[in-house]
Amino acid sequence: RALEFADGRASAERLDRIRSLLSARSTEIAEQGAAAAPGVRPALGYRAAAQLERSRAALKAWYAFYADYDPQFTWWVRTPYEALLKTIDEYLPVLRGQLVGADDPAMIVGDPIGREALVASLQAELIPYSPEELIALAEHQLEGIRAEMAAVAKAMGYDDWRQALEYIKTRSPAPGEQPRLVR
Repeated sequence: RALEFADGRASAERLDRIRSLLSARSTEIAEQGAAAAPGVRPALGYRAAAQLERSRAALKAWYAFYADYDPQFTWWVRTPYEALLKTIDEYLPVLRGQLVGADDPAMIVGDPIGREALVASLQAELIPYSPEELIALAEHQLEGIRAEMAAVAKAMGYDDWRQALEYIKTRSPAPGEQPRLVR
């Protein structure tokens, strides 16, 4: 293969153009929220954030390859490169918070794979249950745990397991005080 050097000036212009577009989009989403991207579901926003992280890693590898090896490249590209990285780092939280909904603790964000892929993954891990059976099993075990917690709380003289837990917390030594209990 022929050795081709990166054109520092053209690369700098391209990086600056990308930074400008990304900055404008970040401002738009920060101001308008999800309304700036109608029809974008959280899963798509999640994929966009993941792709942006991969692009950031590729950008860093690309720059590390050429920087300081080619002085012209370094002279032209250093400032736009650093500005673009800063813009990406500022945009990712906006993207995750506004489009993905990662700021909402009740939101479960992920890339849906569908039942067939889930069944295939379970089989690959040698788990002999269907997704529905696993959910039913988890719900059954959760009921058992709640019943056990209620029984223990009642045996301790409390009506609610939360009250019993608070009592146990007050009986425990403060952080850093545990060594005094060791004899």
